[in-house]
Amino acid sequence: MTKRLASKKHYRIALLGDFKEDSPRGLQIIGRKIHKGFVRNGHDVFLFSYRQHLLAQSPFAGKSLARKLAKKKTDKLCCKLLKDYQPDLVVLLAYRTIDSETISELIKVLPDTYFAGWYPDQLDGFSDESLKTNKCLDAFMATGAGLHLDEIAKMSGNLPTAFIPNPCDPDIEKPYPQGDSPVEDLFFTGKYSHRNYSHDGSREPLLKQLAKEYGLIIHGNGENPAILGSEYLRSISNSKIAISININNSFNMYHSDRIINYLASGAFVLSSYVPDSELLFVDHKHLRYFHSNEQCMELIKYYLNHENERKMIAKAGMDHVHKTFACQRIANDIIEFLITGTYNQPFKYIVEQKICNQ
Repeated sequence: MTKRLASKKHYRIALLGDFKEDSPRGLQIIGRKIHKGFVRNGHDVFLFSYRQHLLAQSPFAGKSLARKLAKKKTDKLCCKLLKDYQPDLVVLLAYRTIDSETISELIKVLPDTYFAGWYPDQLDGFSDESLKTNKCLDAFMATGAGLHLDEIAKMSGNLPTAFIPNPCDPDIEKPYPQGDSPVEDLFFTGKYSHRNYSHDGSREPLLKQLAKEYGLIIHGNGENPAILGSEYLRSISNSKIAISININNSFNMYHSDRIINYLASGAFVLSSYVPDSELLFVDHKHLRYFHSNEQCMELIKYYLNHENERKMIAKAGMDHVHKTFACQRIANDIIEFLITGTYNQPFKYIVEQKICNQ
């Protein structure tokens, strides 16, 4: 019989991830929002920031060296602290940092604990080692759906699997007064490409065209510095149009957390369309989708000249995200899925289980 999380009102939950407590980037990472959502819902939460403990245990700086020299010490510390905490639920948030060996050691000292994983990145980057890790878990969640998620669930031993989108934090992802942040006609943060993922060839040409024709400053692309923390949120809030485009737009319902950051902060968003996007955000109501780079250019020209319409859509998009994707709501969806095998959202996507894993 498929294993479910035992139902109770309040849980002890351990989150294993990289919470970037040494960087202003930590303000916007998913793990911080999930932590907040669980706590606001009445659960007790213990954080183990694996990368930071790994570096602290290593005699030399650098993650690669630390993994070679300090992994065993870090795993031992993790096991010791979590054994003392005795969580009902462990959620893995850092697949690239924490491997199957670490999870296996934790299961030995926490045999009655439920283990779940959540993968926030493009699904074609899911590695063989991540599949190996999944086979240690009781459930899996990802920010993408469709055939790729189906296949990962199958290769993970028919693990109970669900699409769970990125959350927002309405307390800090909201409109800000202009202050010292400049008003940018167009806003985008990120790189032209990522070596770990497949590309559809649309993002880099579009961004370069926007830089040439509209003076778009591409924050964090290696040419311009990234903007982080509250400066990032204020800059989104003070932009006229925020551009959301993945490096590959063929994965069902997968958008990077960029789109949630933008919408929640009150920006008007032009987003590349991905399959089933309308289950998340409605075109003309919450944002505008484009199906080609040429259409994106046309929409930019139109909405820069239609301020009232732009602001009306931006407000509706923000209200929708603050209600439907708030960290408390998403944290509740996670618990509901782990207990029942499903959850109540219009974008619900559950991989059907053909073979029970227990």
